[in-house]
Amino acid sequence: MEESVNVGCIIGAAVWNAESGQDTRETMRLADEAHYISKRTGKNRIAFEANS
Repeated sequence: MEESVNVGCIIGAAVWNAESGQDTRETMRLADEAHYISKRTGKNRIAFEANS
C-alpha cells in the first residue's frame, strides 16, 4: 500500500546583533511576530522582522 504525506512549514525569524545592544527578549518577540505574520499570509511561508 502506498501512502502520501504532505508537510507544510511556517517560519518566523528575526536577526539579533550582539553589538547593537538589542535585548534578546525583544528579538524573540520580533521572531514571534514574524511567525504570526507568516501564518496570516498563507502556508509554506517565511517572514523576517528587524528591530529598526
